[in-house]
Amino acid sequence: MMNTERNDVDLLDSQRLDSLVELLGSGLKEVVKEFLDSSHKRIAELKKANSSCNLNRMAKIVHTLKGSSANIGLTRLARSCEALEIDALNNCGITIPDQVEEIAKTHLLTCDALMKYIQDNISEE
Repeated sequence: MMNTERNDVDLLDSQRLDSLVELLGSGLKEVVKEFLDSSHKRIAELKKANSSCNLNRMAKIVHTLKGSSANIGLTRLARSCEALEIDALNNCGITIPDQVEEIAKTHLLTCDALMKYIQDNISEE
């Protein structure tokens, strides 16, 4: 259990999320819903670009995902996307398939942690 809590801390920037709750209140739920919808599509696009070895496309996808993740405090996902973006832009393709897989896994963990955060911190209205 303690390991899961540690992972959630690494996945989410709770200070950033707390600030967004103060600023947006229950409106954060809509922001999170939009993120979840778009990020699932981006992960699918990333996998497709990876299978065709399209480094430029991958860099663009993870750049967008990095920004939206960072904006709502999804720390680990944003860092992973940044690392892949740099490698893709520098044509360092050797580790990219592993990075894409890691981003996909991190995305799922992040989505679960984010939904838990929303349930625990935003009251139903």
